[in-house]
Amino acid sequence: MPERNELVELIESGKHVLIGAKALAHYTKPRFTEDTDYLVSGQTFVRIRKWAKDHQAEHDNLGAALRFPGFALDVLDARSNEVLKEILNHERAIPSPEALAAAKYVSMINIERAQRRLQDVSDFAQLVMLEVFDAEKLRTFLVAPYADQWPQVQKLIEDIKAGRPITI
Repeated sequence: MPERNELVELIESGKHVLIGAKALAHYTKPRFTEDTDYLVSGQTFVRIRKWAKDHQAEHDNLGAALRFPGFALDVLDARSNEVLKEILNHERAIPSPEALAAAKYVSMINIERAQRRLQDVSDFAQLVMLEVFDAEKLRTFLVAPYADQWPQVQKLIEDIKAGRPITI
């Protein structure tokens, strides 16, 4: 699909990181997913929005996200959340497990995620259980207003590692 390739080139020509299940697959057991999720800078997001309009590409405008179902691509605007901005400022291409865990944490406490929250919790737990996972590095991504939640995040990590039931 030439238009899909053009969109991917546009995404990758700006500041971006792969996020979501395909990024997680680099560290954990892959799971079936149809779409590829990208986190992009505000400038890149504006260019993608314009591209979609100019090409009359079918997409769902979710405000801080654009979903292109026909291309199996989702694009998130990093400006929508301080943690996402922090991830984009410090990571490239495939983010670290700690950056992905920070993004998953933001997702799993988001009440709008409803049905997908369980998958977010599962993904977060898989990342935390990695031998290479560094909780202090995760903490660096949890900038204000999430920084104050560090004690709860730390307890969540301890509960996961101890195999105790977790609550969000």
